[in-house]
Amino acid sequence: VTLSGLPEQYNSSQEYNITLANDSPVGKDVIQGGFRIIISDGEIVGDDWQLLDNGYTHTSEINDRRVWNAVWVAPEETDQLATFIIHGNAVNGDNSPTGDEWNSQSLAIPGPDYTGDSSAPELSNSPTNSDLAVGGLAIALITGLAILAVRD
Repeated sequence: VTLSGLPEQYNSSQEYNITLANDSPVGKDVIQGGFRIIISDGEIVGDDWQLLDNGYTHTSEINDRRVWNAVWVAPEETDQLATFIIHGNAVNGDNSPTGDEWNSQSLAIPGPDYTGDSSAPELSNSPTNSDLAVGGLAIALITGLAILAVRD
């Protein structure tokens, strides 16, 4: 998955034409794929794009393709680091995850007055600390319930 059209450094409130492409060998059908983009700053405007759970995603009207166009409106503040986390999926249309593919990309675009680390966000498929904590609590709870059940 690739997001193109972003500058190396954004200008305040400028509009940038962006293209999200999900190139994949997965066979194409009526339903071909989708995406989710989480940005830290700015706004994305695209036909049949929707803001859902703090991220932009496709609607059913545009899941019949693997290339999408939109406009990113850069933030007004010039001292920000705009980050993008992009997830794309290519589907074969059989209504199951078998044979489908997921890919991700992360980008960081600094404003002209940004002074700091301009690294793109790290992508990871490994569990976060909160995932591990919740999992640990669940295991402890199940173990405790098992001990109580054996005692009775």
